[in-house]
Amino acid sequence: MHEPLVSREEFERVQELLDYRAAIPGAPRWHVSPYLLIGLVRCGKCGAALCGTSAKSGRFRYHTCSRYYKQGKSACPGDKVRKEKLESFVLEKLLTAILAPENLERLLELVKTRNWRD
Repeated sequence: MHEPLVSREEFERVQELLDYRAAIPGAPRWHVSPYLLIGLVRCGKCGAALCGTSAKSGRFRYHTCSRYYKQGKSACPGDKVRKEKLESFVLEKLLTAILAPENLERLLELVKTRNWRD
């Protein structure tokens, strides 16, 4: 036995937070990042999350399969995708397919009727 490092209340509060985060599968980690799509995009070959990587002292940024990044080509033949290219593609699709004027009214209705507690 030894002196606890944190109070019992703080320990339980952290446990609740960890349980809450674990209950949300694939929830993006919201933190300051130069990668807009982290936590939202998956590898098209193996389904693992894409992570942000860089090359040439940070001059070039990529979304890379996390399985490929951590375990190598034997785990996934995943390709790197230039950050700017992927983000531009996704933003263009959002603007033309989802945020098109004819879809905004329907989207607004869906948001209004959604039960946000589920």
